[in-house]
Amino acid sequence: MLFIWLCFALSVSLAQAQELPRSSQICEITQNIGLTKVKIKYNRPNIRGREVWGKLVPYEEVWRAGANEATSIEFEHDVQVGGQALKAGRYAIFVIPRKKTPWTVIFTDKPDVWGTDYDPKDKVLSFNVLPEKCYFCESLTYQFAHITENSANLVLAWEKLTISFSIVTDTKERALNNIETAIANAAEDEWQVYVRSARYYKDKQIDSEKAMQWAEKAIEINPEHFLAYWVKAELLAEKEDFHKAVEIAKTAISYGKQSKEGDFSYEVQILQQIANWERKVK
Repeated sequence: MLFIWLCFALSVSLAQAQELPRSSQICEITQNIGLTKVKIKYNRPNIRGREVWGKLVPYEEVWRAGANEATSIEFEHDVQVGGQALKAGRYAIFVIPRKKTPWTVIFTDKPDVWGTDYDPKDKVLSFNVLPEKCYFCESLTYQFAHITENSANLVLAWEKLTISFSIVTDTKERALNNIETAIANAAEDEWQVYVRSARYYKDKQIDSEKAMQWAEKAIEINPEHFLAYWVKAELLAEKEDFHKAVEIAKTAISYGKQSKEGDFSYEVQILQQIANWERKVK
């Protein structure tokens, strides 16, 4: 019995050590959509002169959307996929291609399976997409397109067809939660937390009064750094207090030129705004 067990252990060890190249290469791509990381892992089959749609990949049958193991996708936070809510986690992607009608994209909660092991009971969502013609693509390819801080499209392209679907995240809500947590836990000397929070509120036009309070708090903690003055100047300009905005912006330039952090890259931008605001004062 011991001899049999040793032989088995040796065979397993040798099998694990035998790493050989695949005909369909593994690929992993990662994309941040705002504050949410999305990662997809798949195998990339090549056409190699074969007829793909309707032949190599039959119509009306569930396809692994890749090769070998199931194609997997992982979301760091909750998202909407194809217009449907989906919890953070890792999923498998399957596709049902069709010749004349929309294709169906299926997500399952069993990502660690062989690509042919699809079970309808594992489905968590599905939706239809329209295939479109594209440039010739020898190797199956996934890529992210139309990327913003709130959304992106995941695109699958192979042969001369492509499908895509949207991934949407609630970046603003997550950013506001992050700001609330950072402010609540900020150390006495962490002026950067306040100036970054003020800038986000200003850029997203959320609450100018709170943004001003944070900018002034940052100045109070570190009165010799230009950035909080510059954010305060922009907030004053939004209130059309251009005279005060020019005054504070000039203070920002003064401290910026004294900075030991290297080139003062904001100088040109601030000077341009000062000139713009001074015309409005007159």
